[in-house]
Amino acid sequence: MPDAASTHSVLGRDRGHPLLVIRAPSLTMFCMLVLTGNSSVVMVMLTGGLAMALVVSLRLYAWRKDQPDVALVLGAIIVSVLAAGLKASGAHFTMGGLAFDPNSLYHLALMPALLMLLVAVQRQVDGTDSPLVSATVRMAVST
Repeated sequence: MPDAASTHSVLGRDRGHPLLVIRAPSLTMFCMLVLTGNSSVVMVMLTGGLAMALVVSLRLYAWRKDQPDVALVLGAIIVSVLAAGLKASGAHFTMGGLAFDPNSLYHLALMPALLMLLVAVQRQVDGTDSPLVSATVRMAVST
C-alpha cells in the first residue's frame, strides 16, 4: 500500500496511522458521494486522486525535512502523471514495424517511474541509504 509506506517513511513508524492520515479523508468523500447518489467511476477517481494528493503533500513535507530519496518518489509520481497524459492524448505511432497504441505508450512511459520507485524503496531501509538487496548480480553461465 503506497500510502501506508508514505506515512511510515515520512512520519516515522511510531507516528501516523496510514488509514487515518491518507484514507480517512478519501473514504469520507467516497461515502458522502455514495449517500448523495453520485456514485460513478469518476467519483472513484476523485477519491483516489484525493488520496494521491495527500501522498504528494506528505512527500513534499518530507522534502522540506531533507529526507532521503523524496526526489525519486516525487519524480516517479510526475512521470506517472505524464504517462497518463500521454495515454489520454491518444497518441500512437509505428516504428520499425511495431505499432504503439496509447495503452502501449502508457506502459512504456511507466517503466522509468517503476524503476525510480524500486531504487527509492531499496534505499529506504531504516532511514539509511543502504539498498535492501546487494548490488551484486549473480548469473549462471554455462560453458
